[in-house]
Amino acid sequence: MSNIFPSLLHIPMPIITPRLLIRPPQAGDGPAFHAAIESSRDHLIRFLPWAATSHRHLEESEDWVRSSYTKFLMRSDMTLALLDRNQQTLVGGSGFHSIDWTLPKFEIGYWLHKDREGQGLMTEAVTALTRYAFEHLHATRVEIRCEGDNVRSQAVAERLGYTLDAILRQDRRNHLTKQLADTRIYSRLDLQGLPDLEVSW
Repeated sequence: MSNIFPSLLHIPMPIITPRLLIRPPQAGDGPAFHAAIESSRDHLIRFLPWAATSHRHLEESEDWVRSSYTKFLMRSDMTLALLDRNQQTLVGGSGFHSIDWTLPKFEIGYWLHKDREGQGLMTEAVTALTRYAFEHLHATRVEIRCEGDNVRSQAVAERLGYTLDAILRQDRRNHLTKQLADTRIYSRLDLQGLPDLEVSW
């Protein structure tokens, strides 16, 4: 792995779990992202500021997936689509963000279509991505950050054995309520204790 030229790092794709196929967005994915986000917007908007303004039009979503793929190739930001493995439909998004290749360090972010919550899909996805970060991206640290009231995101991190490093008290305002909110920072430094999951790439 080259810290100087991360774009030259070989990254096998897709990632396949029992129920998901995880891969970078690609040209033509715009309508799927637009539909999934539009139908879940009221659900996502509470904790994801981008959901309030982004993906309002098909053209915007298509432009976004193409831009995201370019960033993925350069390894500056690594957005990933979560597809139902059997139906080949988009069920959410995830990826590696806030990347620091000098360590390397990554933050896993995620969202799920409102109709697919409560099925364990995000736990499955983040388990696979955590393994992937350490085994293929040579991570020394993987983070999950979420708002203090986002109990679903907290549950994913805690279920997968991430350590709560800090609670940044009143370090942001909720973009909807404008009330002060905390940020919870979770991390893993290795794969020890991560739940088993059948994953291939």
